[in-house]
Order: sequence, then C-alpha cells, then structure tokens
Amino acid sequence: DPDPDPDPDAGPDPDPDPGPVDSDGDGVLDTDDPVPQDRFLCGDEDQDSCDDCALRGFKNTAEDGYEHDGDGQCDCVVFVDASATGLQDGLSWETAVARPRDGVASAALRGPECEVWVAAGTYHIWENNNGDSVTLRNDLELYGGFDLSVDGLPWRRDQRDTGLHHSALDASPADGGASRVAHVVSAFDVSFVLDGFYIAGAIANDTLGGGGLLATGSTGTVRNTTFDANTVSQGGGGIHVEGGSLRVEDSLFKRNQAERGAAISTSAGASLEIQRCGFDAQEAVRGGAIFSVGGDIDVA
Repeated sequence: DPDPDPDPDAGPDPDPDPGPVDSDGDGVLDTDDPVPQDRFLCGDEDQDSCDDCALRGFKNTAEDGYEHDGDGQCDCVVFVDASATGLQDGLSWETAVARPRDGVASAALRGPECEVWVAAGTYHIWENNNGDSVTLRNDLELYGGFDLSVDGLPWRRDQRDTGLHHSALDASPADGGASRVAHVVSAFDVSFVLDGFYIAGAIANDTLGGGGLLATGSTGTVRNTTFDANTVSQGGGGIHVEGGSLRVEDSLFKRNQAERGAAISTSAGASLEIQRCGFDAQEAVRGGAIFSVGGDIDVA
C-alpha cells in the first residue's frame, strides 16, 4: 500500500544532527567534556590531579598545572592579580582573585600546603580600619613578584625575578588617604613562607609591634622581601616575633622606626635566624636593627 499522505499540520522536519560540538572551545567535545560550558574544566586524562584545561583554557596534558616537588602530582595554587576582573575563582591567572587576603582564604579552603601566587603590583591592605591585615593560615606559602607583562603567563616559581618585580603590600587605603594599618601581615600559631614582597607603610601604636609582619607562636620563613618605612611605638618596625621561630633570607630592611628593634624585635624566647640581609637607615631608641628578649639569634 502507498504511504499515507503527510499530515499538513505536523510542521517542518526536526533539525538535522549538527555533528560534534565543542561549546566552550577547549578542544574537548561536549560528549567527552564533564563541564562543557567551562573551558578551564575538561577532565584529567593524565591523572595528575590537575584538570587538563586548568592552565591554558584548552586541553594540554603537558602544561595543565603547577608541579614543584617532583612527585608527579599537581600542586595547589591560588592566583592573585590586583587588576583582576570577572570570574575571580583564583584557579588561573585569567581568573585570579584581586586581593591577597582572598587568595589566602581560598587556599585555606582548598587544603594544606596550598600556595598563593601574587602578581607584581600594589595591593592596598587598609579597607575598613587599622586592624585590617593579610592574616596567614597554617601550611601556607605566599610567593610574590610574578610579572604578567611578559609573553606567556608565568607557570613556574623560577620564572620570577624578585630583584626587578615585587608585589607591594601597602598599609594605606587605595584612595590615597592618610590611614594606615597596624600590621600589614600577621601570623598566629601557623607555619608559613613569605617570598617576594615589598611591605611598607604600617603605623602601629598598639602594644604588639611588628608593623610589616607580626608573627606570634609561628614557624616561618621570609625571603626576597623588603620592609620599608614601617613605624611602631613598641618593638619591630619591620618584624616582631613573639615565641616560635623565624628565618629571614635575602631581604632588606630600610627606614623602619620603633622604640626597640627598628628592623626586627623578638620576645618570649623566639628563635631568629638571619641570612644575607641588609639594614639601612633604621631608627630606634634601643637596638637600631635588632632587639631581642630571650631566645636565640643567628646572623650570617
């Protein structure tokens, strides 16, 4: 029997199969992409704990993340860039967060030993009052001095030149006002690394000291960092260490002021080790560069 006449009310035939589709342009077809609307997520084919699209926005298993300790697994990194706009999830330079404190908070949520990479530029720490500070979390490492103006965004720590590029943590507000935070960076009972920063302008009139860095009961390392023009009424214009231990390497202290220890002061039996550091134009009533109450000091 002949086919019945087509129904005139049935409408046009459905669209033909459009073929393979890659909606987010990351080089992975939607049928194989676990998140087809996000070009920075496409799966982990090489099983190195980094999404194969995380770094470049397209599939590249050879350059899909950051690996520093030689264990073959991706290391956790949160990215900070003062000029960041848009998504700001901190998972890449393209989607960096804009404030160091947000980078620290995000790294703490992502797990221990997560690193925070901070692009070269100026970050104003005062936002609401003089208690604002970049408060470090345990097992956290902050690295500054990443130059984003070069061809190809940096994806290894050894691509930095901290002699040329610093990430400035400025105690002042972004509007240029006269207000200053008391402690630019603070650490309480944590283990941390601070590397590649320029820390300046704190004014602390409290009893704690440590305008640039206040470290209490912590174990820390500071490298490649300049402490400039920090002023406190007590001890440690640049750094005050209360208990715990601190190692300071390849860093510069200049124009800091304090009642005691313009550059660094220690108390409560803190251990201090200083390697290859410079001290210039420090001003204090007692201990122009360093003032210590108890504890051990090793200077080389």
